[in-house]
Amino acid sequence: MLQADRAAGRTHRRWLGDRGARLAWERILLRDPATAGVIAPEGLARQAQRSWQTRHDYQIPLATAELADGPEVAAFARWSNEFAEWIDQDGWMDLAGAPDWVDPSSAGPRLTFVGFDALTPSQSAFIERMREGGVEVRVEASPAAAASARWVSVPDRTTEIEWAARWAAGQLDGIRGRRIAIVVPG
Repeated sequence: MLQADRAAGRTHRRWLGDRGARLAWERILLRDPATAGVIAPEGLARQAQRSWQTRHDYQIPLATAELADGPEVAAFARWSNEFAEWIDQDGWMDLAGAPDWVDPSSAGPRLTFVGFDALTPSQSAFIERMREGGVEVRVEASPAAAASARWVSVPDRTTEIEWAARWAAGQLDGIRGRRIAIVVPG
């Protein structure tokens, strides 16, 4: 959707992927005198990035963190302000802010959300904005299909991906219209 928005001139923002965002968080943490000596900044950056995402998911205003008591919350507020300024100044869009930037006309005529136990306030606001923009949005429960699980041990990630692809191909073989999703952690 971002590419469609960029092509149509609705946004000039560029995508900031997970790794790029984490590097930005690490740099912010290393510049902060309170955390400059942290032995493993990547772990702290990962936590800050998760907190940033959670703050967006639940639409918690940044000013709330600035009002909270405690050095950890104060540090997060400083880092978040710096990250937000950097994103805006350089025209980036990260995963946390993406729902606020996608234009309904880029979504196509229909969107379907399947299998969510509960929607976050950000997801609900996104769905409402899409509907107001003329997109037909359906939210469906997970299909109640009989499922079976099997543990398979493979020697490496490449083999794991190959086996998953072969399994998916076998599931799709000769069945028109069937859809499969494979979730890969990380």
